Amino acid sequence: MPLTIQGQLSSPSDSTVSQYPLRMSGVVEKSENITPRRSANYKASDWGHDFVQSLKSDYAVNVFKRFIMAEMMNTSSAFNDVEGMLSVFEASFYAFEGEEILDEAQKLTTKTLEEYMQSPPAKDEGANTCITGRLVRYALELPFQWITPRVEARWYIDTYEMMQDMDPLLLEFAKLDFNILQAKYQDEVKHISRWWKELGCIELLSFSRNRFVEMFVWTVWCNFEPEFDISREEITKFGALGTPVDDAYDLYGTLDELIMFTDAIERWDVNKIVDLPDYMKVLFLAVYNTTHNIAYMVLKKRGLDILAYLKKVWADFCNAYFLEAKWCYSGYTPTFEEYMDNGWISASGYMMPTYVYFLQGNEITKEALECLKNCSSDLHEQERGDTPKAIQCYMHQNGVSETIARERFKHMIHDLWKKMNGDEYSRSIFPLKIGMAVKQVISLIAKPIPIKKDSLT
Repeated sequence: MPLTIQGQLSSPSDSTVSQYPLRMSGVVEKSENITPRRSANYKASDWGHDFVQSLKSDYAVNVFKRFIMAEMMNTSSAFNDVEGMLSVFEASFYAFEGEEILDEAQKLTTKTLEEYMQSPPAKDEGANTCITGRLVRYALELPFQWITPRVEARWYIDTYEMMQDMDPLLLEFAKLDFNILQAKYQDEVKHISRWWKELGCIELLSFSRNRFVEMFVWTVWCNFEPEFDISREEITKFGALGTPVDDAYDLYGTLDELIMFTDAIERWDVNKIVDLPDYMKVLFLAVYNTTHNIAYMVLKKRGLDILAYLKKVWADFCNAYFLEAKWCYSGYTPTFEEYMDNGWISASGYMMPTYVYFLQGNEITKEALECLKNCSSDLHEQERGDTPKAIQCYMHQNGVSETIARERFKHMIHDLWKKMNGDEYSRSIFPLKIGMAVKQVISLIAKPIPIKKDSLT
């Protein structure tokens, strides 16, 4: 929709002339040196102070404040504009730190939309209201700010097809685009499956979970663009190898074996694997060879040696797992702060963004490399003897129930999203795509998962 400007600039008439003289040489000596000029008394620009202020977040907060005050005085009118309430609800998730009024907007709209879902909407308005209810239900589960566009595309296509005013050509184009990209993803999975089978980990590491497909889904979540096919495939390899490493540290390996394996990874020395059991030799060589192949590919294509950074990624990764293994063997329950300080590394907190940075074809800067160099200076798993997870550490430290702990975790997640919203609009030494990739990974973690399902799946 084109912008419209209220009011028009005044046009001075030809008869309006200035009575002020134009000085030709600093002094007015004769009347013939005076040149008449038209007046410049235009009206103030519509793009003045108010427009500039509207670009600031404070201005937006005031708009929400006026909205909330109005709604608090007349909440019964909310059902008359459910779509408007839904828009405000979605917008509140873009809040920065300190914008408490947007928290109030979120609470108000959440309450109103939940009440709307408890009412029988289809009774009055028919199909259109059914669509509105579908949109509201989905937004309450997963706000738009927290989704990955391509991953959620199928749901939006199905919903759009149900709308009475849908454009058939646009719908057909969306389906065609979705199917083309889906076929590309399937082709990439074939390549990864062939690599995984040739690696021999399925037979040689039978104790471990076989999860390369799930790992590919993770990479699609943070690298869904078609042009990032190589990035997706190589990052999937990192994740696929990370799963048996995780299982070795959590369940299968003895403490002595884990000490030797961690030392071999830290030193990145094949001579250190002589005393390792066979399954760990296979695991080490799979990590070693795959990492070198990725580094060689980047060196060949871009002339950049990234091996030192990938070695550091694996060393930090295994050290974080080893610390959790020591906690498990000693029966120690870490504090919540201890767990989080280590857990962001064992959960690939900076590992996956590192791979994304090198494999997406971004411009590599000295500042970003220095930053990467300095990085890092669920209940069914507990039944298997695994290390306590963050929520159990929080419950143990604070003496609260799981329900209360989960509720507090939700508040922590909301606060972290606000920080990320602010970071998204601030200057960074990393390309925008890196920030987007990190954001998409976090959105995947934040996505609600049925309790009885395997958390990795």
